[in-house]
Amino acid sequence: GNPLQGHTDYVYSVAFSPDGKKIVSGSNDSSVKIWTAKTRKAEGNPLQGHTSGVTSVAFSPDGKQIVSGSYDNSVRIWNVETVTAPSARPGYALSLCPLHNGHHCLHSIPSFQTVSLRPDGWLCSSDSSLILWIPPEYRYGLSLPHLQMLISSTPMTSLDLQYFVPGTNWAQCYTGKPSHPPYLVPFLTLMISGKLPTENIG
Repeated sequence: GNPLQGHTDYVYSVAFSPDGKKIVSGSNDSSVKIWTAKTRKAEGNPLQGHTSGVTSVAFSPDGKQIVSGSYDNSVRIWNVETVTAPSARPGYALSLCPLHNGHHCLHSIPSFQTVSLRPDGWLCSSDSSLILWIPPEYRYGLSLPHLQMLISSTPMTSLDLQYFVPGTNWAQCYTGKPSHPPYLVPFLTLMISGKLPTENIG
């Protein structure tokens, strides 16, 4: 049959799921991909977070998790079900916190379903919109979508996005509660295409 194509560099490791229906691959392009064995097509988006080549991948015995090891000296555990199963929530949900179900952002912007971290620290969407800038000390351990656990000398960083408001309605993230100052949340949580809101947020 045809080869599985999608990685942009050498593939170091592949493995079948316990039921033989899925394949996982790890590549020198720093990504992990899940494939449907029957159709030979990729499921969901690549699992991103490693900063160097992925040298080893494997499924858990129940097939619900994937573990990956990399030259970046980290081991990452991924949730297979959130990659391949449709969301039960209405619209779209962006989550950068695997520890709390309520720390996600509900939105209606398809391009925000695929996010990646640029080398300069900008978290961006699939259409290159800039979502949030991550300080250098938090980039390596950032909990990108589908990551469940990071085993590394650097602790994992998760973000609470429940007050995040994407798009032109950024001012709606002001709730009026004293614990969420109006000048802080909009300024930190949304700068679309690198442009700060022009309204007075003080």
